[in-house]
Amino acid sequence: MTSKRLSIAEKGKGLVSEPYQAPRKARVQVQAPDNSYLIQKHSLTIVGKVTNPSAQKVWSLIPFFTEKWSNGRRPRGSDLGQGMFQFQFNDEADLLEVLEKRPYQYAKWMVIVQRWEPTTTPNFPSLIPSWIKVQGIPLHLWTEEAIQGIGKDIGIFEEAEITLLNVRMRVHVNGRLPLITISVLEYPNGD
Repeated sequence: MTSKRLSIAEKGKGLVSEPYQAPRKARVQVQAPDNSYLIQKHSLTIVGKVTNPSAQKVWSLIPFFTEKWSNGRRPRGSDLGQGMFQFQFNDEADLLEVLEKRPYQYAKWMVIVQRWEPTTTPNFPSLIPSWIKVQGIPLHLWTEEAIQGIGKDIGIFEEAEITLLNVRMRVHVNGRLPLITISVLEYPNGD
């Protein structure tokens, strides 16, 4: 058997006879739509995300929270895919009550629940509000500034409660990142 080299024409590598067409773009510029109706429609919506998709199944989470959050009229829940879900409420008061009682858990894992906002960031939703008890700080350092500094290091500081017996703070932490459980306080004098 003899091997023969193929010519350029036989390989199909000749010159292009058709005019060149630029490749298609992956991004397309569109005009901003008039979506004020949709923004108003979703103003009573909560969006959530499971923190452990292997243990938390959205299809079973929706009826659980529909029953839990039912105050006369049930919210309508739907699966958004990729471990995300939404609940549409009938009343602002019902929605605010659900948000006030956060954080929530399902199947022994935290669930991220935030009020819907018109955003396209891939990190939404991510915030879990929590009351955190502050321990290990000497009594004479229980100041609003110190507690606020710790809270800002952990997440988004909301408020602090400092009494003679304990200190706690409400902080919105990023539920998609590992929790910070220990902080070191440094003062300008080296303490």
